Amino acid sequence: MFGALETAARMVGQRDAYLLENDLRKEAISHRLAFYLEEILRRDQVLSLEKFSVDCEYNSGAGYQRKYLQIKWPKGSQSQLRKRDQHVRPDIIVHQRGRDHEHVNLLVIEVKKSSTISQTAEKFAVLKCEAYRRSSLQYLFAGYVCFITGQALKPPADPWRDLKKFF
Repeated sequence: MFGALETAARMVGQRDAYLLENDLRKEAISHRLAFYLEEILRRDQVLSLEKFSVDCEYNSGAGYQRKYLQIKWPKGSQSQLRKRDQHVRPDIIVHQRGRDHEHVNLLVIEVKKSSTISQTAEKFAVLKCEAYRRSSLQYLFAGYVCFITGQALKPPADPWRDLKKFF
């Protein structure tokens, strides 16, 4: 699963460097990452096995509304982010579409841009990944990708500043 995520992230850097170098919206970058991830998972027949789908900003079904996550904050950091920031929706998910508890949530991915993320927001994104795995949605895996944005990419280097995997 994480091999597919890394390959898809590299494809964004190779095929969509314009988005990264010109610091375009995170949603455009997330879409391309999801597109390549879906392409890889279809090729490897992961998606067809159990009718999995790759979706961006998915919000269908009671469990997929902006979810309040119980996040364990590092001491002294909670005041830096508003309480409403704990109501979240993942950037990308690999899952079976359907009603709660009748489907499998395979992977949740948080995407960030190096040009706009603060240290606090980056910690929060990592905490969100961990919380999604513990939430009632029970994601089997979580990933965090912070793409290098707003500067020229230097191939063959990876297009991300940080890529974390949560099992």
